Amino acid sequence: MSVGDTVAGSLDTNLDIDYFLLDLKKGQTVVVCVESLNFDAELTIDFLGSRDEQVTIDNDGGGGILGTDAEITYRAIQDGPHYLVVVSASGFDTG
Repeated sequence: MSVGDTVAGSLDTNLDIDYFLLDLKKGQTVVVCVESLNFDAELTIDFLGSRDEQVTIDNDGGGGILGTDAEITYRAIQDGPHYLVVVSASGFDTG
């Protein structure tokens, strides 16, 4: 996945997790949005070797029609791959 891409995903089963890889440069800022009418989206942005305080999580910050979309404006603190992780906030919704 690259900056500017729109990607469709699906949480097919309970406790399903979707992972996406995004390569960023230190200082690069991106806005990542997760929109769903089927579940309350939770988004995490993480990178290999991150400490707890460097992990960014959002649930409902993106608003949306039902107020349950996730959105993070993220500024990379290092070069390299960053992991975008999408789950249902309850863990039991699909869509």
